[in-house]
Amino acid sequence: MDSWIDLSVPVVTGMPVYPGDPRVEVTRALKVAEDGVNVLRLHMGSQSGTHVDAPYHVDEAWPTLDDLPLERFAGAAVVADVRGLAAREPITPDHLAPALGLLGRRPAGILLLATGWSAHWGTDHYAAHPWLTPEAARALVTAGVRTVAVDALSVDPTGGAELLSPPGAVRRGRGHRREPDRPRPPRRGAGGGPVGRGLPVSPAPGGGGRRADPGHGPRR
Repeated sequence: MDSWIDLSVPVVTGMPVYPGDPRVEVTRALKVAEDGVNVLRLHMGSQSGTHVDAPYHVDEAWPTLDDLPLERFAGAAVVADVRGLAAREPITPDHLAPALGLLGRRPAGILLLATGWSAHWGTDHYAAHPWLTPEAARALVTAGVRTVAVDALSVDPTGGAELLSPPGAVRRGRGHRREPDRPRPPRRGAGGGPVGRGLPVSPAPGGGGRRADPGHGPRR
C-alpha cells in the first residue's frame, strides 16, 4: 500500500447525527496556559460521525464491537458505484449488478457503497439518501460480502420507524454481522466507540441475516 486515505469526518460541535442520537458537543476542559495541558471534553453518542456498527446495536444477544475479529475490517474490496440516484431512491440488485458480477469473478468480503451522498454532509438533504433494499442485501450476503462501507447516514431509509427487511431473510439493521457457523466469542471488556465508518453484512445466527447501519451505546 502506497498511502492511506482518511475518509472520516471531523468530530465537531453540532455535526450531523442520526435522528434521536445524542448531540455532539466538543468543549475545552483544560488549557495549557491555565492547567499545563490541553484536554477536550466530549459529549457524543458512540455512533457519531465516522464509525463502525456491531450486531449488538439491533440485538442484545449478538456480538459487541470488541467481539468481532479485526480481520473483518481489512481486505480486498469492491466498489458499487450507485451515484446519480434520486433522494430516498431504493438501491436494488439491478443497481449492484456490476459490483456483483465483479464479486463473482474476484471474491471480496468488503463492499464500498458509493452513493455520492457525502456531498450533502451538513445539509438537511443528507438524511434523504438512497437506501439498500432487502433484496439487494440478500444478494450481497449470497455473494460473500461480510462488510459494507457507505458514504451516507445509513443503509436504511433514515427516519423510518421500522427496519424494512423481513425476518428470516436479510433483516435490516445496523452493524457487522458474524458468520452463522462461527461460535460467539466470550465477551471481553467494553469498548465499541467510533473507529471508522463501516457497515458489515453477514448472515445472522439461526439462518436469518442482518445488515449494517449506525447504532448507539458504548458496546455497540
